[in-house]
Amino acid sequence: MADSVIEDYITPAVEDKKARSKKAPAKSKDVPVTEDDEDTAAKRESLAILATLGTSKDFIGVDMSLGDVRKMSQKDVEKYYVRYQAVLGRRVTGGLTESVIDVSSKGIAYHYL
Repeated sequence: MADSVIEDYITPAVEDKKARSKKAPAKSKDVPVTEDDEDTAAKRESLAILATLGTSKDFIGVDMSLGDVRKMSQKDVEKYYVRYQAVLGRRVTGGLTESVIDVSSKGIAYHYL
């Protein structure tokens, strides 16, 4: 598992047989870790927390380890962080909507009944 990279687990939703049979050239496993700016470091930390908790698959659709997060390029960190924010926003919005509907219906029921 330590030698795997995130791209090994990502598959497009629609593939044809030719695309599946062709493999991309192997990437170097010794990816140097570059210094991140403050924003990218915070995003990488959020993704590392997802990997540690084992919830990366739920939030970003990719099962990853801390080593995978550490090896990510800044572009990949941004891509997966945007996915994480979208899923988190959807969950929060859904929860708030359900709460508002529940409180509103209880208020209306109390007032009219």
